[in-house]
Amino acid sequence: MFNPGFSGGTTESAWRRILETYPGRVEGTQEQAFAFYLGSERVEARLVRYRIRQGEVWESAAWPKVLLRDDQFEAIQAAIAPWLSQFLLEAPPGRRFAFDVPIEALDGRPAELRVEVAWDPQGGGILGWWLSERHFDPLQPGA
Repeated sequence: MFNPGFSGGTTESAWRRILETYPGRVEGTQEQAFAFYLGSERVEARLVRYRIRQGEVWESAAWPKVLLRDDQFEAIQAAIAPWLSQFLLEAPPGRRFAFDVPIEALDGRPAELRVEVAWDPQGGGILGWWLSERHFDPLQPGA
């Protein structure tokens, strides 16, 4: 748990369970809410940076958590799956890569949502995924 933390995007309820399961050992340090359209569905999400305590030492997790509404998690995973599959076939060397998924900003503009993936082909595959912060500001109004 200490490094690299909890993998991937998750639901709001799963995050609450993590905090309840590890009281005094896991805490959010920074949050940013945002929203966008994926097809006709409005998706609301939060990016949470967090830290983990081991003994008396607190350390920031290597990768942030993306919290999605419970009823939207499967739709997001299904939307990124075709892009993720393609990139895994051509996985670049190293532990991180990113790709863009077409979405629509709340004001109707076409946009892309950057998905970042921590990848360890020798040690177990996908270590985690999250939605990049690069689009949060333009997507945030109305979230």
